[in-house]
Amino acid sequence: MIQAKQELLQALGDALAALAPDSALVPAFESPKQAAHGDLAITLAMPLARLEPYGMMIIIVVMIVIPFVTQQFGVRVSPLTVLIGPIFNAVVSAILALTGFPQS
Repeated sequence: MIQAKQELLQALGDALAALAPDSALVPAFESPKQAAHGDLAITLAMPLARLEPYGMMIIIVVMIVIPFVTQQFGVRVSPLTVLIGPIFNAVVSAILALTGFPQS
């Protein structure tokens, strides 16, 4: 992996020298501080990194508070039901079909 990185840097440096011979630019690969943020563009990674400490609170709000508040207004919005419901129904239907029970 390190050899491939060095070869890529050398090829990039050669191409840069051919395009701009008077340039003092040196090609380099940037490494993120956390590997989990490495696949995102810097403009998206930084705001998400600042939200990271509040991740569990955000999940609690989305899964518990939003359904409770929307129910008070007469509308039932449940992200858990929307995300898990179709998967659950498909698994139950498959189990019923495999075991020979009639599906309703």
